[in-house]
Amino acid sequence: MSIRHIPWTIEVRALATELRNGPWRRQRASVDITVHALAPAFPQTIDDCIDYQPICEHVLGAWSDGASGAQPEQAVRDLIAFILDRDARVHHVDAALATGGVTVRVTQARATWEARLVA
Repeated sequence: MSIRHIPWTIEVRALATELRNGPWRRQRASVDITVHALAPAFPQTIDDCIDYQPICEHVLGAWSDGASGAQPEQAVRDLIAFILDRDARVHHVDAALATGGVTVRVTQARATWEARLVA
């Protein structure tokens, strides 16, 4: 039996977090993430679904606890790399980080992505 795959879109909107800016200063931030992937049309188990919880945990943990003090642009690029590295079914990610009156928006597609999955 062949498993039918369809495009999935996972959206996380207005995720409130903090972005570390130097060793002691933190900035409030809001993150919007849209993940585009190809996954089973009728998932049999939770593992068949695109899991967005680790993405949220990454934003809530790595950004506010990280000692690097990454600039917003680098933080968004790191987030996208984390998402693309985590699940091979993800083919495209849009992310926006708003902090201090500035919004950084980055869109990235996987460099090589095969639209066909073999079950």
